[in-house]
Amino acid sequence: MSSFFILKQKILNYFPLVHLDIPNIYEEHEYSYNKYHSFNPLKYTHDEQYSPDIMQNLQTLRMLLRSNISNERFMYELNMLNNSWGKGGYYGHSILDKEFVNLIHKINKDYVSELEYERKIMEKQLENEIKKEREFNLKIRQQQEEMIKHANKVTVDYELDQLNNEMLNFNIKYRALKLPRGGINKNKKNELDLSKLKIHNNKK
Repeated sequence: MSSFFILKQKILNYFPLVHLDIPNIYEEHEYSYNKYHSFNPLKYTHDEQYSPDIMQNLQTLRMLLRSNISNERFMYELNMLNNSWGKGGYYGHSILDKEFVNLIHKINKDYVSELEYERKIMEKQLENEIKKEREFNLKIRQQQEEMIKHANKVTVDYELDQLNNEMLNFNIKYRALKLPRGGINKNKKNELDLSKLKIHNNKK
C-alpha cells in the first residue's frame, strides 16, 4: 500500500458520504460528520455558521471526491479547494483547517513521487518491449539468412545434378556415334547403288 493511498484515505475522512434524504444542509452536515466520525475541513467557529453557499459547495465536493474519479481529478479538486478557500483565496484568509491543509501539501509531494515512479515503470516496460522487439527482429533476420543459404544450396545442388545429367547424356551419345574398330572398309560397296538409278558407266 503506497503512502499516497494512505494519505488519500486520511483526506477522504474529511469528506464523509452525503445523506441527501436530509434536506437541511446544516443538519445533514452535522449528522454525517458525527455518524462517520469525520473531521471538518473548515476551521472551527465558536458562534458563527458558514454561509449556505459554502456548505452547499462542501457537500457537492464530498459527493465528487467519494465518486469513482481518477487520482488526477482527485488532486485537481483538492488543490482547487485549497486555492479557493485557503490562504489568498476568495475570503482573503484561509477558512480551511490547518491539519487538513498540511495533508494537501503532503499528498501533493507523494502524488509527484507516485507519478515519477509510474513514469519509471512505464519507461522500464517500454525499454523491455523495445528489447524484445529487437531480439525478435534479429531472430527473424537470422532465420531469413538461414533460409536464403539453404535455398542457395538447394539451387546449387540442383544445378550440379543437372550438369551431371547433361554430361552423362553427352557421354552416352558420344559412345553411340563412335566409329567401328578398323576404320572404314574401302572394298565395301557404296551404299548408293548406281545401277538402281539406271546410270551406266560407258567405257570406250
